[in-house]
Amino acid sequence: MKAKHVMIGGSSGGGKTTYAREMYAKHNGVSIWVNHNDEDGLTSRDVDGARVARSFSEAKDLVTSCTTQRELRRLRIDYRCSDPTKGVADSRQLALAIADATDAEVCTQIIVDEGHTVLPDDEDTSAVKTGNPLAKILHEDRDENVKGVVMTQDPTELYYPPIKNCKYFVWCGEVKTWHRGYLRYYGLNEVDLPTEDWRYVVIKPTDPPQVIDRGTTSEEYA
Repeated sequence: MKAKHVMIGGSSGGGKTTYAREMYAKHNGVSIWVNHNDEDGLTSRDVDGARVARSFSEAKDLVTSCTTQRELRRLRIDYRCSDPTKGVADSRQLALAIADATDAEVCTQIIVDEGHTVLPDDEDTSAVKTGNPLAKILHEDRDENVKGVVMTQDPTELYYPPIKNCKYFVWCGEVKTWHRGYLRYYGLNEVDLPTEDWRYVVIKPTDPPQVIDRGTTSEEYA
């Protein structure tokens, strides 16, 4: 099964974290939030039953403690780390181990907030050939049922080639003037994007782009 990568964009306070929390909670598989910028970003109010891990070995123990595939699919890991690139690398290693153990039947979702900290717009840092773990997830790991979710306030800060592998773009909240470059670059000028915070659209990046869903983020995950 091929996982479908997602990029989530939008200004601070527009609803993208709320949207991602709902993805994290409702995913049918293991869900890992690489929590490198907010110790309190995921609480029991946001995601019931999220388990905290602060190292690869702790995260691996959470996986191996699951005795059934059903239990594994409900596992939510709040991976707290100071180095986001290492956090993504550890999460990828764990996801590939899960794929190997389940014959890729269980999808592991890896959510990376402030994705530009791991995948900046710089080939020397962010190319697959340089070993960037997020680029590898987006380029190489769909067949292993590993799903990457990249969040950013400004998608122009991301290295573009790996982002081309995202199946969907999600935009949350009103568009700001500094997003004009992104809209031109991704051909979204003609798309009816939100004019209010907490509204979202899901875009399939075809030519022309297609809006396949729109709505309001859930207060339950705000």
